Amino acid sequence: MPLAIQSYLTHPALADSDETLVLSWTSDERGCLDRNVAAVLAGALAEEASGGLPQLGQYWVKDPYGEGFLGPAVRRFFDLPEEGSTIFCGAGVNSLLHALAALGRERRALIAGSSYPDLPYWVAGQGGTCFPIGTAPQAWAASDGESAVWRDAGLVFLERPSLIANRLADTEDIRRLCDIAGRRGVPVLIDESNANYAPPSFSAVPFTAEFDNLIVLRGFSKAYGLGGLRLGYAIASEALRRTLAAIVPPLLASSLSLYLGRTILDLGDIGIGLRRAISDSKQEATTLFHTSGIDHATPSSGPLPYLFLEADDPAIETHLAPRGILGKQHLQWSPEHREVRPLYRLSVPLAPARRAALRARLRP
Repeated sequence: MPLAIQSYLTHPALADSDETLVLSWTSDERGCLDRNVAAVLAGALAEEASGGLPQLGQYWVKDPYGEGFLGPAVRRFFDLPEEGSTIFCGAGVNSLLHALAALGRERRALIAGSSYPDLPYWVAGQGGTCFPIGTAPQAWAASDGESAVWRDAGLVFLERPSLIANRLADTEDIRRLCDIAGRRGVPVLIDESNANYAPPSFSAVPFTAEFDNLIVLRGFSKAYGLGGLRLGYAIASEALRRTLAAIVPPLLASSLSLYLGRTILDLGDIGIGLRRAISDSKQEATTLFHTSGIDHATPSSGPLPYLFLEADDPAIETHLAPRGILGKQHLQWSPEHREVRPLYRLSVPLAPARRAALRARLRP
């Protein structure tokens, strides 16, 4: 079972050129945000440098998970109460996923819908097994075979928003899942990396103060385009503090990353323009592909900037490659097959020049 990052090992290009329009990932998100994030961070770095590098000199031995430093900004961003939740920071979301896979050690991880392959990979490496649980409340609480589904469960895992079809978008469904799992003493782990594309009100983070078995992961790679910051954070129910402290290494996040992450969160919701650009470009790209003979591309869930084809779709070679349009293999753990299966992902261009380049390449 591969990790998601392995899809890049043989990938031919990561940047546009005269020959290729690279739709493998979203390279132009930051230009659509409501604030100039590059300028904001440049200012923060200039302040750090002029002040004698105070953050780089910090070693947060008394705040090893970054809660004291980043926590107030997280709570303001999500309008989270001061009490009832705890915050653990890591070197990107993946470092936290790797640590939290220990919840499934030699147990069963129940996965709602498809997911990136990383958590299933790490659960399997610790002797656990992954089992699909469906994305509908009736599947979670079904009386027939209920004990078999939940037997030996160490955690429930899901990505939100889901990749396709807006599954699990309803917050009441999330509350229902937390309640069902909580009555069995099972933690619910939600990866909300992609929720950066949605407004803060979409998040399940506020439920961490309501349910004592919920963990929500967030980061800065998606929408912000700040993958190099390598900062992720887990917001968890206060009741899970000791559990997380036992499996999440301390001092994962650098003091400078925490400083820059706090600076970004303090800007508030700066994604209104990005959400508009994604909606407009996804509609346009769907139409362009349709008129060029690809009328079967599947759009991602509403907030996400993707279109998908089957990995072996002949249109990849007959329609896209000759026009210099490059997507990528998107690896996902498939609940239907209980193994990793690829899709072919096309990240819609957002910058005006890149949208124009797609029009030109798909011109009849």
